[in-house]
Amino acid sequence: MRLLFMFFMLCGSAPGLAQTIALGKDPSALLLLAVDKDHYQASLQSWSTADLEAKTLQTFRVALGKLRGDKEKRGDKRTPEGIYIVQDPIKGALPAGVYGPTALALNFPNPIDRALGKSGNGIWLHGAGDDARIATANATQGCVAFYNSDISALSRLLKPRQSVVVIADDVTSVNRPDDVRAVKDATRSWATAWSTRDIATYISYYAPQFKNEGRGLQAYRAYKDKVFRSYDKMSVKFDAVRVITHPKYALAAMNQEFDGDGRFSANGRKVLYWQKSAADGGWKIVSEEFAVERLEVFENGDALSASASFEHQSSMQEGHDHNEGGRTTVR
Repeated sequence: MRLLFMFFMLCGSAPGLAQTIALGKDPSALLLLAVDKDHYQASLQSWSTADLEAKTLQTFRVALGKLRGDKEKRGDKRTPEGIYIVQDPIKGALPAGVYGPTALALNFPNPIDRALGKSGNGIWLHGAGDDARIATANATQGCVAFYNSDISALSRLLKPRQSVVVIADDVTSVNRPDDVRAVKDATRSWATAWSTRDIATYISYYAPQFKNEGRGLQAYRAYKDKVFRSYDKMSVKFDAVRVITHPKYALAAMNQEFDGDGRFSANGRKVLYWQKSAADGGWKIVSEEFAVERLEVFENGDALSASASFEHQSSMQEGHDHNEGGRTTVR
């Protein structure tokens, strides 16, 4: 179980035991959040670029969609499975009895979902309103619901367009080391081919169904070849590369610095969506996105604030932990 930005891994902690969130002085540490649908748990983690494994900071109990399974269409009351990026908090008054103190939107449907024809929107991380709803386990229209004090604390940590949420039936299938290494290697080779203007190798990392602004793969190749040839000097650099893998696909995110002859630059965040090829089992890019907002690190001051928040909520919510169906649920 390994992840990036804000993900979840599942790790049990003793009921009522506060975990101190201490990230040390690693300037590259980022947060991530991963939801385990089978166990109705979510884990907040930090991840250093130096590690293949994320470090669990805190685990939470959650409630999910009223119906089991992956979300396919609007109104099916299922929680989607995949890799999602946190968006801005929902603005305006929300019914506190349903959503609690706050709600954070996810980018469902993401490019993979849209390619698969999935529909719907309004998938959020939010409070339970009445905390007793969490014990129901399948209680939402498809969102992920937390105890109210949990979502209040998480909302101060999950930064819009910086934090990633991974949702899977079983998070042990997320970020398997072999998959992480394979996607990291493919991402590095793709980046090298771009920086050296090796168009044949560069385009070989794209899936046949890849599209860019309406261009199919062959049209995209012709476009990129023309771009490569248009510069005397071209520089492409990447840092803060993070890879998240899921049974359905993988995501690689990084900071990009591009310069062409000093007359064009594109500096910001590049996100690649990878899928395994049915033909040879290799990883191929099926979609990519770019934004000027760079990836950020998790500051130590935020860690101290988070630690205090979870210390407080831990004592408040000890009474919510209970044995359900023969399994002790811990947060």
